[in-house]
Amino acid sequence: MINWLLSLPTVLIVVVVLAATYAMAGVIYLVVMGLSASGRANTFTSLSPGLLSPLGVVFGLIVAFLASGIWSNASIAQTAVNTEASSMRAAVLLSDVFSESTRREMRILVSHQVEEDVKVDWPAMRNGTASLQSVPGPLRSALLLAFHLHPHGSGEIEAQRQLVSQIQSALDARRERIIVSHSQINAVKWFGVIALGFLLLAYIACMHAAQRGTAMIALAIFATAVGLSLILILSQDRPFTGPFGIKPAPLQDIRMTA
Repeated sequence: MINWLLSLPTVLIVVVVLAATYAMAGVIYLVVMGLSASGRANTFTSLSPGLLSPLGVVFGLIVAFLASGIWSNASIAQTAVNTEASSMRAAVLLSDVFSESTRREMRILVSHQVEEDVKVDWPAMRNGTASLQSVPGPLRSALLLAFHLHPHGSGEIEAQRQLVSQIQSALDARRERIIVSHSQINAVKWFGVIALGFLLLAYIACMHAAQRGTAMIALAIFATAVGLSLILILSQDRPFTGPFGIKPAPLQDIRMTA
C-alpha cells in the first residue's frame, strides 16, 4: 500500500492523502450530526474545550517525533551515498600512482560498480528489498586488485594502503545505505498518529454539534492540517522511495569522470 502510494507523482500523493482525510472528517461530521439530531446535542456541546489543546499538543509532538526520525534517516542515507562516491573517486585517483594496466582496470571496476549500484541496488532499495547478502562484485575485485599490488618505494606503499582503505570505506558506505533503505515508520506509529488525528476531528465535531456550519469549517481546517502533516511524513518515510527519494547522482558523476 505504501509503495503504491509513494510511486505516485507528488501532486497525486497530496490529492489522495487529503481526499482520505476529508473523507474521514466527513464521516465523523455525519455521525456526530446524526447523533446530535437524535437528542445528544447537549451532551456533545458540554464537552470542555480545554481538552482540545493538550490533544493538539500531543498530535504535534508525535508528528515532530516522526518527522525528526525520517529526516535523520534521510541525512544518514545521503551521507552514505556521498561517502561511497567520494571513496570510489579517491580509489580511482590513487590508482594513477601505479601502472597503466592497474589504472585502467581500476577505472573499469569502478564504472561497473556504479552501473550495478544504479541498475540493481537503487530499484531494490526503492522497493525495500535490498540485501546485504549480495556481494558487490566489482568492488570486491577492486579490493583484491589493491591487495595484490606489488608497490615499489614508500610512495607506492602508502598509495596501496590508502587505496585499500578507500575501497573498504566504499564498501562500508554501501552497507550503511542498504541498512538505512529498510528504515520506515512501522504500522504501530502510523496507527497512533492517524488515530490521534481521528480523535481530534471527532472532538471538534462534538464541540460544535449545535452549529453545523461552524463544525464544517473547523473540521475542514483541522482535516487539512492533519492531511498536510501526513503528507510531510509520508513523502520522506523511506530515504530512497518516492518523489523526494535520494538519487544516485553522486555515483553517476563518478562514472562520468572515471
